[in-house]
Amino acid sequence: MSSVNPLLMVCKVDPMHWWEMEAQRLGEPFDPQKLIEACGAIPHWMLEWFMEGDKPPIKDWLDDRYKFGLYHMDKAEIGVNGRYTYPEDEPLYPLISIDTGEGIFFMYQYAIVAIPTPDGHYITRMD
Repeated sequence: MSSVNPLLMVCKVDPMHWWEMEAQRLGEPFDPQKLIEACGAIPHWMLEWFMEGDKPPIKDWLDDRYKFGLYHMDKAEIGVNGRYTYPEDEPLYPLISIDTGEGIFFMYQYAIVAIPTPDGHYITRMD
């Protein structure tokens, strides 16, 4: 179990600065609030997990909140700095990252999340 203080939950928006660079490339303003809004309820559920006294595993916590079951995307991989890859798909860059004290949680476009586990990440879609 983690001993992370909920007051120290750090959520980084655009942790790889990919979205900011893409906006610059397109000549558009970068609005981090849009990335946060794209994440829906999941950051709120992560904050609730941080505030729990006796924390269950993050995967179990999110599965309980989501209610639709989590399907493991076993061919997906999380690379350096959270870059998501899946065979035959373009790579995805995280919208947000959260240091859970048990590993880094990442969220991507298409409601894909990488939940930290003792042996890496459990990658699933929560749409």
